[in-house]
Amino acid sequence: IDRSFGCHICLTGAVQQYCCLTCVVKAPTGGWLRWYPKFPRVLFVLTGAGRQAMDNRISDLQAMAAHHPLVAELAREVPLGAVVLEDLEEHGATSDVWVPLVGGGRRSWTEL
Repeated sequence: IDRSFGCHICLTGAVQQYCCLTCVVKAPTGGWLRWYPKFPRVLFVLTGAGRQAMDNRISDLQAMAAHHPLVAELAREVPLGAVVLEDLEEHGATSDVWVPLVGGGRRSWTEL
């Protein structure tokens, strides 16, 4: 959950941290990958600011997913999405409220 306390750089930095995490879990150490062979979706829930600010944060995430090499690589393997908390509360998680960070329009989290 991103509560809009930090700048957009802090938010996009979180995406980069997930990239590093996927590199670690790909290491041939067994562990949880025996039971969960795929890295889970990375979903951002945004709140704490006005609609325009939330839309801008989603645009920032999309731009990073398109232009940052590690994030682009992650996006090829792991579904990435974002939603505004108020949309999630009003319409539900399975509604078309999730914005994919790479390509396409709003959809359900299960279709990312």
